[in-house]
Amino acid sequence: MPRTSGFSVPEDILLCHLYVNMSQDNIKGKNQSGDEFWGNIMQCYNIEATEKGFTERNLRSLQSRISTIKKDVGKMIPCLKQVEYRHISGATQADEVSILEL
Repeated sequence: MPRTSGFSVPEDILLCHLYVNMSQDNIKGKNQSGDEFWGNIMQCYNIEATEKGFTERNLRSLQSRISTIKKDVGKMIPCLKQVEYRHISGATQADEVSILEL
């Protein structure tokens, strides 16, 4: 498979959705090896990608992208906690997230 462009936001959402669902599946998630886990993610991703007009991805690409997303989420969580601890009166969750963008 030739090298393709970066992931779009809808592709990231699809990958995260599949990753979380496969991880939390009590039957499949706990009774499969890492290779089976990623093989299932790749298979499901590429089926849905084809249906939605996204680029098909290889295993390494999907693993690398989820690794990057996990690192970024890991950096964001402490920021969200700081905003939560401020207890801004009347602020919605959306308001609190927009504070992080300032």
